[in-house]
Amino acid sequence: MKPTNFKNDQIIFAASVPGGFSTVPEDDFRSASLANQIVSEAGVGGLTPVELDKLLAGKLIGVSPSMGLFSHGIRGSSTPKDIESALQAMYLTMTQPNKRPESFEVLMERIEAFVKNRSLDPNAIYSDRLTEINTKNHPLFRPWTTESLKEVDPDKALAFYNKIMRDAGDLRFYFVGALDVETMIPLLETYVGSLPTTDNGPPKVGKVRMEFPGGITKNVVQAGQEPKSTTTITWPARASYDEMEMFNMRLATDILEIRLREVLREALGNTYGVGVGYSYMPPYDGYATTVVRYGSAPENASDMAKRILEEIKKFKAEGPTEEEVAKAKELEQRAVEKGLEENGYWLASLQTLGLLGWDANRVLARLDRIDEVSAESMHKNFKLYFPEDNYTVITLMPKESTP
Repeated sequence: MKPTNFKNDQIIFAASVPGGFSTVPEDDFRSASLANQIVSEAGVGGLTPVELDKLLAGKLIGVSPSMGLFSHGIRGSSTPKDIESALQAMYLTMTQPNKRPESFEVLMERIEAFVKNRSLDPNAIYSDRLTEINTKNHPLFRPWTTESLKEVDPDKALAFYNKIMRDAGDLRFYFVGALDVETMIPLLETYVGSLPTTDNGPPKVGKVRMEFPGGITKNVVQAGQEPKSTTTITWPARASYDEMEMFNMRLATDILEIRLREVLREALGNTYGVGVGYSYMPPYDGYATTVVRYGSAPENASDMAKRILEEIKKFKAEGPTEEEVAKAKELEQRAVEKGLEENGYWLASLQTLGLLGWDANRVLARLDRIDEVSAESMHKNFKLYFPEDNYTVITLMPKESTP
């Protein structure tokens, strides 16, 4: 529990544990990945969502299961006076999901309409192709189609839901906000302490073999008519969960973004914006990437990619300037200081640390690690990233355009 005084009417909470969809056989993945929505549509405790909303009328409560590829759990929000009702709703959500075939049919009709509309969206087409290339068409990341929707079995979905939600023995619960510890303890003993457990042992992330494509891959996706392009350059990154290495990786991308914004937007003036990021999937430690994404006029996309790759090569050879590092450190310090006064930041941080098995007190040390960064240390770390012989360049172009 993390009592705060940031908002006197807010308590947010979450529980999570490694596992998620990765734990099911490949043939059942489609069903498992919709378990969340199927239960949310059907309701819990014998009540439909509409009936539950009426029962909780006047209370500021939100509770929903949380399921991802490599972790699962539950999350919610409440006010101090409604926290017991929120915990009751959490208990029902985890232990008493409804089975309502009629709600499943309604849900699938809605999802099918969404899938059909999405297949016409140029940005969705581009995103799907980008994912396909960067994961080597891994089955767990393939987009939904009207055909793949037919693979969903509501009974398998509910069985998966019950299996993971009715085993709370290894869930880590986090409560942040305007809470009183003495008031919370008996409530947690009642509603968290009574959640069912099994003797299955600690859950584990499923054996998912994800690979970034080797060599250099370039691909153009032609979709839509709007006269602009989007380009994404992606590199494989080290996926070791060492806290300082992860921090250095993220800060390196921040510094590179500062450099590229100056070079591309201010110096050349023909890009719509550039962003640089580092992506990983805790607690899975087998896949991570660094990404540069920018928008430009279609006729400039190829030249921009060349300029970015040249700048990164120069960055690795010479390192960042003291000014660039100082600016990135200042931005990071402001972000951390702001975050430390927000309930959402604390909850997300505690969850991530818990999934990685790290000490929760590390949140308080985040300002200290900024002081350890220098231009020299960032140059040393930057040499480990952005391999010159292994990356992908995927560009979205309007139809009948050439890069």
